[in-house]
Amino acid sequence: MRLFLKSLALVLAVALAGILGLLLWPEPELPELARDLPASFEEGQEQFRTRVAGAIAVPLPEAELIELLTEQGFSVNEGSRVASVTRGSLVCNVHWRIRWNAQAETVHEITASYGAVCL
Repeated sequence: MRLFLKSLALVLAVALAGILGLLLWPEPELPELARDLPASFEEGQEQFRTRVAGAIAVPLPEAELIELLTEQGFSVNEGSRVASVTRGSLVCNVHWRIRWNAQAETVHEITASYGAVCL
């Protein structure tokens, strides 16, 4: 019985430490393009699109775009041609996404979106 109680206490301590770690672990800083947007998603969407269009001139080599977005801190899915950052809470997930179209390894079009999905 004592061994069971010690094992249970250890499991509960590890679980509690894991939960606290997830809640208190600082998230990485947002990419420069995604920082300090207005609280209104409508206004923020427009500003995010403007920032992306101003920072990334097309046409450009796809590899260069991927490198730029990766260095900024976006998670890049080359197959889907999308770069994204998501920050979440228990109620909402906020996302910043950049999509592009490329032909012959050259990007000709970029779109950006900013929004949230909430319960």
